Amino acid sequence: MTRAKKLANNGDVFVETPVLFELKYDKHFEKIIVVKRKLEDRIGAVISRSNLTKEQVIERINNQINYDETDFSNCVVIDNDGDLEKLKISTLKAIEKI
Repeated sequence: MTRAKKLANNGDVFVETPVLFELKYDKHFEKIIVVKRKLEDRIGAVISRSNLTKEQVIERINNQINYDETDFSNCVVIDNDGDLEKLKISTLKAIEKI
């Protein structure tokens, strides 16, 4: 977090972290963009990327916050439910909001 604070003195800083809420780091940020994805799509992507079994991926997901039960009302939420081009457009719109 110290490095991000130093960089913030020079302007906006974007940080990608999969455990932002689990480690309670969210309180250190002015704005947060949350990218949500359907569970089955998340599982498939991790299996492809990390060569893990479905059971291993589900175990990891179960150690993360439940995105369907978490209040993201103070965040800008992107639904990653399309192709890469749609995600890019949604991301640019989210950045404009903040």
